[in-house]
Amino acid sequence: MLSRLFHDVLHSMIHIGYGVEFGLKGMLVEGLALVAVHDVHGRGFLLPSSFFAPCSTNIVENTVNRFSSFALDAPDTPSVFRTGGVHAFDIAARILKDDGIKRREPADFLKHFAEILAEYSSAIKEHAEEWTIDLNQPGEVERKMEELVWLSSLIYGVGGLTPNGFKSDFFLMHTVTSSLFLPSLIAYLSPRSQVLLLRGYLSTVLIWWVMRGRPILNSKSFMATTSVEPSVPTTPPPKTPLTTETTPTPNPFLPVLQSAITHPNDHLIKIQRTFAHFDTLYGTRPAGYFKGTELEGAELLDGSLFLKASLLTADYIGWVREGREPRQFSFEAF
Repeated sequence: MLSRLFHDVLHSMIHIGYGVEFGLKGMLVEGLALVAVHDVHGRGFLLPSSFFAPCSTNIVENTVNRFSSFALDAPDTPSVFRTGGVHAFDIAARILKDDGIKRREPADFLKHFAEILAEYSSAIKEHAEEWTIDLNQPGEVERKMEELVWLSSLIYGVGGLTPNGFKSDFFLMHTVTSSLFLPSLIAYLSPRSQVLLLRGYLSTVLIWWVMRGRPILNSKSFMATTSVEPSVPTTPPPKTPLTTETTPTPNPFLPVLQSAITHPNDHLIKIQRTFAHFDTLYGTRPAGYFKGTELEGAELLDGSLFLKASLLTADYIGWVREGREPRQFSFEAF
């Protein structure tokens, strides 16, 4: 069932997530129904080696004792990501350096997905299992959820920036939108199940990244060449110069969301809502926050990642409200 939850571009997880977040029982049932009927490629791939290991009583007790103060949506502003274990960025860096995981041009989607799982699932699983989750550390679950949020956004946003411009990938977009629901689901799970969900999700993001061509994660180029300003006028020209008094809101996501709501592709508003939420939580993370991870250039990343990726997405899919032609997400691999 864990494998089925993440199958088919994470649609089961997304439907269940919406159901839990908004109390939509029908959508929750719909998501569970998807889980029940999905076929599974690569059986056992998402199950960590510790799946059948007994859970430590001390870990359970320590986690339950801290559960009452478990903050899913409360942003904080540390200057450096503090963890003594292996970061999700470390796993991505190791996969990029793994010569055994080679880029292949996909042909038929379903056939290619099965082939990638058959060929690379063991190597990807080996890398993924090096990711550390220590429930004895206060705040560990929140930290690990944040790692997954940054990783999925990084692969979609930074990975989408090619020499020919930005490519808004349809499949990697789903890794971003699904990560929004990690807190909603985590809150209802036992500590052991929380770990299984987080580990399974990491493996799923990694396999989709490899399946889409394992695009390079050039954080230095992304941070240096992308903008935090919309590429099109998003408000009528003012009769008087804009000031903090005359501007209705300084929130840069307002025009992004206003435009996305009118777009005929409903995937756009979903990913823009996700980026807006992540910007609220992590938008103040400073450069240097990821200093010390193995991923080259990660120390240059800051909280503007979410706004920049959002604006690049709007440019690619189209500012329909502002008069641009609508486009679809890209199905062409990297």
